[in-house]
Amino acid sequence: MLPDLAWSFHEPLPQTPALLLAALRSYGEDIKVEVNDAELQERFPLNALDIEYKYAERNSGGDWEDIPVTLRVRRTAPPSYLELLFETHLAAGEILKDQDHCFFEGLWLLDRQNEKGVPVYELYLGS
Repeated sequence: MLPDLAWSFHEPLPQTPALLLAALRSYGEDIKVEVNDAELQERFPLNALDIEYKYAERNSGGDWEDIPVTLRVRRTAPPSYLELLFETHLAAGEILKDQDHCFFEGLWLLDRQNEKGVPVYELYLGS
């Protein structure tokens, strides 16, 4: 999902999904990547999904440790892909903004579920 979308969690989170769309367009112009508005307005086919990602943090011994996180999205109606990106940035932006891997590189469906009927996607992050 959204494998060609260019975005960095280092960018400040706009206040609304509509402002995020404007920020995505501006960011895309800066790096010469077009934003597909129609794709962002498409709706995810379900009301629920889990998004998993990892970030790195130094442990008490000074070694880097991967910290796994699951963002549980539960809605009364299917969210748009723009709304999913907004929720992801809202939940993870503060953690990811200072990481080496802070660039959005899509959401990839995993071959398992944490909860029956709820798909799990991995948030791919690049540097």
